[in-house]
Amino acid sequence: MRKGFSLMEIMVAVFIFAVGILALVGNMPWLLKSEKTAEMYTKAWILAERYMGEIRAADYGNLGSFNDASAQNASGYPGYQYRRTVANADNASYGSNLKKITVNITWSSHGQNRTYSLIDFIAAGQ
Repeated sequence: MRKGFSLMEIMVAVFIFAVGILALVGNMPWLLKSEKTAEMYTKAWILAERYMGEIRAADYGNLGSFNDASAQNASGYPGYQYRRTVANADNASYGSNLKKITVNITWSSHGQNRTYSLIDFIAAGQ
């Protein structure tokens, strides 16, 4: 009985290993792009929550002061901009005492403009 592997068995094993490594390396650009995209959306979510939190903390009567005429640069996040809008959201239960709050975060990624939107409703007295 012989011990060990033949040269042919070793060559086949190395070939299979090399094919697996090449498949992984071939997917690296896609994986890196996906990771970067996820990071950008996470930053947009953090910014949207920050600006929505400012609005939620305000008095109901002052919500209109958060209407942004145009997009503003996001402090601490180069390349990101935000725009907040406050509008009446008439509803049978709340009447005209319901506001629709929208925070849009925009940025450019891989040559395309991206937008993340966060929407909330605030009623008078809440």
